[in-house]
Amino acid sequence: MRLITKIALLFYSVVILFLVAFAMGLSLHLIPVRDVTLIAQVIYEDHQLRIVVALIAVLVFLMNILFNRAIAGKEFREKNVAFDNPTGRVTVSLTAMEDLIRQVICRMQGVKDVRGVRIKASKRGLEARVNLALYSEVSIPEITAHLQEITKRKILDTIGLEETVIVCVDVTKIVLEDKKTARSGDKEIKSGTDEFPVTVPFQGYRA
Repeated sequence: MRLITKIALLFYSVVILFLVAFAMGLSLHLIPVRDVTLIAQVIYEDHQLRIVVALIAVLVFLMNILFNRAIAGKEFREKNVAFDNPTGRVTVSLTAMEDLIRQVICRMQGVKDVRGVRIKASKRGLEARVNLALYSEVSIPEITAHLQEITKRKILDTIGLEETVIVCVDVTKIVLEDKKTARSGDKEIKSGTDEFPVTVPFQGYRA
């Protein structure tokens, strides 16, 4: 976590705790109303105190804007990949890429369904996490290795850049393949494509 994010969390935590403590003190009569009124009156009548309070308010407002922009910018960088072409800058949404990867993986033999795909940009490169369900008839080490290679190559081909891509696979469910699904799988084997060779499911990715 970046330093500015930690400072922002600390800032908002302190502000919220102060407001909660103040509200609880008033509601439980721990803070007398006359004391609050007296403090407000002293600040209102003292010119220097008014300036100090105004400066504190402006400082808090500026810090809020700074932290919001920093957090929003971090979120944007984590969900987009940007690169420069000769004619201008190009931004690729990682959300769109997640949908593409989900469709690609769903076409693989042995995959029951894809529960989720998450891709984010970090200092190490691109990190992809795939959550899926598999049929029990497949070899998990082979199909996951094949899936990782396909996912990595598809991401690199999509953005057209040589980036470090880390692919993590979470197998959350293993189900039995019924006869109807098996017959459907046999038909898919006969109509396999060059990109996803299905006669032998896990021979590796061919560009």
